[in-house]
Amino acid sequence: MTDRNQWAKRFAAALADFKNIKDFSALRDDVKEWLLESLEPAQLDAYEWVGVTIVTTNDVIERFGLRPNHASTLLKSLYDLGLLDRRKVVDENGRHFEYWRKS
Repeated sequence: MTDRNQWAKRFAAALADFKNIKDFSALRDDVKEWLLESLEPAQLDAYEWVGVTIVTTNDVIERFGLRPNHASTLLKSLYDLGLLDRRKVVDENGRHFEYWRKS
């Protein structure tokens, strides 16, 4: 991660102290815009693509041609920044997370 993105992560963590905000839309629009502008290009591409559709790491691998660990890290970084929600799924394929954009 770049220094710029590290700062964004620290800023998002500081905002978390004011919450527990469960609804990302409760944040001011300018703060949300600033956070989005601080994303790496790959993070922004993935965030814009996710939309309100539920996606998995495999979806990101297919869409962007990434390696599994990179796709997983990309989604988790967006989750850690509070931009995506996720849930753990255990099925016949094993354990994985499903991600979607917070509204």
